[in-house]
Amino acid sequence: MADNDRDKDEVLGFIVSTVETIRDQMATKADIDTIRDQMATKADLAQVEGRLVTRLEAEIATVRGDIDQVNLRLDTIERTLSARAFAD
Repeated sequence: MADNDRDKDEVLGFIVSTVETIRDQMATKADIDTIRDQMATKADLAQVEGRLVTRLEAEIATVRGDIDQVNLRLDTIERTLSARAFAD
C-alpha cells in the first residue's frame, strides 16, 4: 500500500509540475493587451507605406536631377574640348 501511495504522490507531483510549467508559459490578459497596444493597424501600415513612397519618389527625383546636372557638365566639357581641337 505504501508503494501505491508513493506512486500516486509521484503522479500527482508530475501533474502539478506540468500545470505550473504550462501556467508560467501562458500569456496573461495584461500581456495580450500590451501586445495589442503595440501592434500596428492596417491603417498605420498604409500611412507608413505612403510616407515611404513619397520620400522614395522625392529621393529618386533628386538623384535624376543630379544625373542631369552631370550630363550637362559633361556636354559642356565635351563642347569646350571639341572647340579647342578645331581651333588648333
